[in-house]
Amino acid sequence: MVLEPPFVLTETPHSAVEFLSYVNKSWSNTVVVRESLCSPHIELLSVSVRPFYLPREFPQIFVTVVYIHPKADVDIATRAISKTVNRLQAIAPDAPNLVMGDFNHCKPGKTLCSFEQYATCSTRLTNCLDLCYGSVKGAYKSLQRAPFSTSDHYCVYLVPHYKPVLRKHKPECKIVRKSASRIVSA
Repeated sequence: MVLEPPFVLTETPHSAVEFLSYVNKSWSNTVVVRESLCSPHIELLSVSVRPFYLPREFPQIFVTVVYIHPKADVDIATRAISKTVNRLQAIAPDAPNLVMGDFNHCKPGKTLCSFEQYATCSTRLTNCLDLCYGSVKGAYKSLQRAPFSTSDHYCVYLVPHYKPVLRKHKPECKIVRKSASRIVSA
């Protein structure tokens, strides 16, 4: 596979289905594959990314891309997602964690109970099959976009809605008085 210069490619090794993750080099050139998994029930690729601009409270971002086969065992797939998310949170508890992909009939809401579902628009006909869960509450708002080429799934455009901690609180003015008794003469 040939890529244009501004992209970094990460992929799962020995996978029946090629799983790719593209990261634009003008956004970040620090991409580390944390975990990849290929089984009859789930395809999973987890990467950590350190963008050039990131709010101060976040050390990095974890992105996990998931494909769950329509005939997969839901319990095995959700356990694999849960183990991966727990491992990533152990590495950096403050880092935002995104889990996204084609979940088909699997609903990992109970497994990812502390996560928020960002994709609220339909992705295939009237169903929302392609989901995006995140660990930061209210970080994104989703919009439906046209499908790529001949795909039967709509694209989901996530609009940032997150305000950094420094912008959530208004600046405070404090008056500090110094007493003359602390002045030492030489």
